[in-house]
Amino acid sequence: MRFKLLSLIATFAVSMMINTSSAEAQRKNAVAFCVKGTKSYPITSSSTRCAKGYAKIGITATSKDNGTSGQVGPQGLPGADGPVGPQGPKGDTGATGANGADGAQGATGPKGDKGDAGFSGASRKELAPGVHFIGVNRAIAGIDAGAGVGSTDAALVRLLNGNSTTPGSYNGGGLGNKAIIGLTGYDKLPINQLQSISFSSKIDASNPPFANFYLNMLVDINCDELNPAYVMIVAEKNEQVRDGSYKTYNYVVTENSFRSVGGVYGLPIHGDVDGLPLTGLTNYNSGACLVDANIFDGGMPRNTIMPAILLATGDSNTNTPRFARIDNITVTTTAGTNTYDFD
Repeated sequence: MRFKLLSLIATFAVSMMINTSSAEAQRKNAVAFCVKGTKSYPITSSSTRCAKGYAKIGITATSKDNGTSGQVGPQGLPGADGPVGPQGPKGDTGATGANGADGAQGATGPKGDKGDAGFSGASRKELAPGVHFIGVNRAIAGIDAGAGVGSTDAALVRLLNGNSTTPGSYNGGGLGNKAIIGLTGYDKLPINQLQSISFSSKIDASNPPFANFYLNMLVDINCDELNPAYVMIVAEKNEQVRDGSYKTYNYVVTENSFRSVGGVYGLPIHGDVDGLPLTGLTNYNSGACLVDANIFDGGMPRNTIMPAILLATGDSNTNTPRFARIDNITVTTTAGTNTYDFD
C-alpha cells in the first residue's frame, strides 16, 4: 500500500513537471492569448480559435524576451583624414566682370608738326556781267581768231590731248580737259524766273561721240550766302548731231532734261537716261536761286568763283582731242531774253 502511494506521488510529480514544462514552452511560443475574466491560455497559431466565451488578444515582445536599449555611449575620436581625391574636370568659364573705373588722364603729348598750308579760299565777289571763257587743264575756250580754223568770230572750244601742266589747279584727280563758256549777270536770280536756255552749236564729224555740249547751272537751294547749299544742275541733249553744221538745242524748264550731280534736291543723278523737269527741284518756288559760286564739282577750277550758267564740253577723265563751235546762246527769263551772239 505504501509502495502504491509513493508510486502515485512520483507519477503525479513527473506529470506536473511535464505539464509545467509544456505550458512554459507554449507561453514562449504564443502568438496570442485567449482570455475570459481572470482565466487565460496561450495559443501558438494565429489561425487557432479561442474556446467559447474567450477573447483572442495579440501580444508583442516583452522586455523578458529582449533587453531594453542601453544609453548612447560617448562620441568616439575623429578618424584619420582620408587620402586626397583626384582633380575634378575644368569648370565652365565664369561671366565677364563689370568694367573697371576709368584710369587717370594721361599727360599732354608733345606738340605736333605744323600742317601744310591750305588752298586759299575764293572770295564771294560778284563776277562782271557778260561772257567768260574758261579752259581747264589743256583746253582752250575763246573767240576764234582765225588761225586757219574757219570763221573768225565764233566762240571756239578746243580740247587738246595731254595731261595737266598745272597739277592741283582743278577739283578732283582726273587728267581730262574741259572747255567752258560761262554767262554771268544771273547771280541771285530766283530759279522759278528762268524759263529756257538755248544754244546753236557745230560739232565736226571727226569728233568722238562724247563731244556733246552740256548745260550746267549753279543753284543755291536756300539762296543764303551764310548757309549755302549748292547743287550743280546738268542738262544734256543726247541727240546732238556731229555733221559739221550748226544745230539749235533748247532746254525748257518743264522738259525732262534736268539732273543733278549726286542725285540731290529732288532731281535724279547725272548719268540717268531720263531727267526730270527743273520745276521738281527742292525749293523751286520758295527760295532757290542761280548763283555765281565756288563749286567743288570734279574738273572745275579749284577755288574759283564760276558763273551761274555754264556751257561746257569735255570731262575730267578724258583727254581725247575734240573741236566744236558755239554760234549763239539765248537765256529767257520772266524779265525778258538775253542773246549772246558770236557771229
